[in-house]
Amino acid sequence: MIPSLIPYKLDPYVKEVVTEFALANEDLFIWNHSNTEQKLRRYCDLNKVTTDISDIVEEYSQELYKRLNMTTTLTEPMFGNFVGVNFSGGSVHSHTDPTIDGYNHVRLNFLVSKPSSGGMPIINDKEYSIDENLGWVNLANKYRHASTVVAGTTPRILLSLGKYVIKEESDHYENLYR
Repeated sequence: MIPSLIPYKLDPYVKEVVTEFALANEDLFIWNHSNTEQKLRRYCDLNKVTTDISDIVEEYSQELYKRLNMTTTLTEPMFGNFVGVNFSGGSVHSHTDPTIDGYNHVRLNFLVSKPSSGGMPIINDKEYSIDENLGWVNLANKYRHASTVVAGTTPRILLSLGKYVIKEESDHYENLYR
């Protein structure tokens, strides 16, 4: 079990619109540079496209951050709220994300579609098993994070809700992955 599981399942309506968007709008996605030729991993920054889904996801993001008592936030400018899709053979490389002084780069991640094998989060060099529709909190500036390689015909679809959250409201997640 992942130590920072979000205590709310993914809203069914949000799941439906994210899944439909992820599978029907390839032209709005950017292929990850390390997988461009093979087309194994792509993402769409919803803050940089004008679609109905952008507003739906932003409203959902604000609601969840409020429920989790993280209300002193700034928009995270690099990736914001995004939808990521990993196809068979695709994975997320190990990395950390930038932040600004006084804030943590927080990502609320939801596994919208779970592949038959792989696609599991790796945080601080530990792999976690997570079920479809569940989410986890990641302090992306503090912990190296990645995912395992996807196998099979079902893609891994991830909804990632990103904000800069003042440290006083997010530091309690700091010791979960040690």
